[in-house]
Amino acid sequence: MLSLEKWEKTRAMIQWIKDEMGHPGGIPHKQLERYRGSLIYVSHMYPSFIFYLKGVHLTLDSWRKWQRKDGWKMSQKEIRAAMIEKGWEESEATCNVGVMKAPA
Repeated sequence: MLSLEKWEKTRAMIQWIKDEMGHPGGIPHKQLERYRGSLIYVSHMYPSFIFYLKGVHLTLDSWRKWQRKDGWKMSQKEIRAAMIEKGWEESEATCNVGVMKAPA
């Protein structure tokens, strides 16, 4: 069980996230990372927090390439289909999907 002080800090973090969601510039990445660490700690005592952490994880990873519109990472099959759609081809130097050449 969390102390009252820790619970109040957790409530303040959640309120901050809620308030920041309304800003057009987005949520500050570093601060959200810090809060994620604290919320992970809280989730050990309150497993129901785990479901909310998924949204925090997806928000933090939203800048990465090859994300679907819902925030989840694309599968290898989806990435290849997107590459074909854009006219890109895989680099011959590697079979890593993340390395591509734009069409000439």
